[in-house]
Amino acid sequence: MIWQDTTITGTNTYRVIQGQAQVILSVTRNVSSTAGGTQRSDTTTTVNYTYDGNGVLSGATGDVRGTSGSQVFNDANRNNVVDAGEMIWQDTTITGTNTYRVIQGQAQVILSVTRNVSSTAGGTQRSDTTTTVNYTYDGNGVLSGATGDVRGTSGSQVFNDANRNNVVDAGR
Repeated sequence: MIWQDTTITGTNTYRVIQGQAQVILSVTRNVSSTAGGTQRSDTTTTVNYTYDGNGVLSGATGDVRGTSGSQVFNDANRNNVVDAGEMIWQDTTITGTNTYRVIQGQAQVILSVTRNVSSTAGGTQRSDTTTTVNYTYDGNGVLSGATGDVRGTSGSQVFNDANRNNVVDAGR
């Protein structure tokens, strides 16, 4: 077991509206890494708030942007031993948007769409997935349900021993 440390930093930008300090922008950054550096991530979540002329919250928009990575075993010489150079990075780019509705005076997420695009160093593995979640709330503004789906593609290079010599030949 190893430690994964996370540093969280955030800033809120305020505007005085109708004599009240109201948050108009919230930015939160999460940076994580494991001891030994075999995993890392850096994501930033941003929420923009809007208010009507009376200072009442009228809407919000948000997004998430980031990267993550982890080292994965690439048994290039197929000896089932982790040799020098066989731990390669699998990097992921994260993008997402959140759609909000003001419910009972609070900005609540009603739709979240997140896309993750991953590939390994050298391009031997890749994936592209989009996750969508729809949230519903009851008349009191309490979360009452959620539905979602995931759609995507993935691929990896595999050994094709067409000539049956148990050797990775050029172009195979």
